[in-house]
Amino acid sequence: MQAEVDFLEELRLIFSFASRRVALFAAVCCVAMTIAGSAAAQSSDDDWTQCANINDPDVSIPACTAIIQSGQETPPDLAIAFNNRGNAYKAKGEFDRAIMDYSQAIRLKPDYALAFNNRCIAYLDKGQYDQAIQDCNQAIRLKPEFADAFINRGLANANKGYYDHAIQDYNQAIRLKPDDALAFKNRGVAYDGKKDYYRALQDYGEAVRLNPKDASSWNGRCWDRAITGDLQQALVDCNQSLLLQANDPSTLDSRGFVYLKMKNAGAAIADYNAALAINPKIASSLYGRGLAERLKGDTAASDTDIAAAKAINAKIAGEFAQWGVPASGP
Repeated sequence: MQAEVDFLEELRLIFSFASRRVALFAAVCCVAMTIAGSAAAQSSDDDWTQCANINDPDVSIPACTAIIQSGQETPPDLAIAFNNRGNAYKAKGEFDRAIMDYSQAIRLKPDYALAFNNRCIAYLDKGQYDQAIQDCNQAIRLKPEFADAFINRGLANANKGYYDHAIQDYNQAIRLKPDDALAFKNRGVAYDGKKDYYRALQDYGEAVRLNPKDASSWNGRCWDRAITGDLQQALVDCNQSLLLQANDPSTLDSRGFVYLKMKNAGAAIADYNAALAINPKIASSLYGRGLAERLKGDTAASDTDIAAAKAINAKIAGEFAQWGVPASGP
């Protein structure tokens, strides 16, 4: 019995657009495991079961290797073993080895949409977005109903700043899987990139409805509610996000921004301090803390933080102004 495994993961992606500093938006998969292959395979069922182990790559890799080296498998079944071993290497962060295995799977089975999709993900992790788009294109060509390939291509397009293309990809994914919270969340990120905050709010709301345990969707809606001035509801969303994922620096930064717009300088500084204790290089937390310190009359600390923020992101003052907080403060 051979099991081919689509790679299940969550990608931490840094988006270049101004409306988010650090975004947890993420990724892929549709079917975690499907039975495949011929009845004629000669490797043991134990090897195939371990090769398909998505939880422990150190179990999966030697089992898949044993199957590959057995000399007993048909090319389509070997392709499955290479695909699964690629997933295991991917889980260990060995992206180049994963890509090599996915490439072997594709060589053995040129119509293997799953392997193209998985190689697309590995290229996403390496930041090679053009190659990711090419592989997702192939996956979609071979399997036009492959919603996760549209999501992954959307991620690559969003990282290249092609937000309209990304939105089109997420639209297709939602058409194919109307209950896919990830597609709605990622489309919200793309709308943020276009500064279309009200459409982003709608998508984050749908993502929260479909998957209320996803902290990053609550954070995304908190952020956009803060930008659009719905501060009390923004605070509710950030609090819920932190209940689900305590001490997340992105959400602490978002809630600090909410408190800043509320002119609650002490609470804003506390959240910015907590975010910066985890990641000292968050420009928005440094700048926001600087504005909160200015509200409290601590000019020296304010000047120091604002200068540090601008050293990281020279455009940070303009971004805050776009978000409704000019340099003079909220």
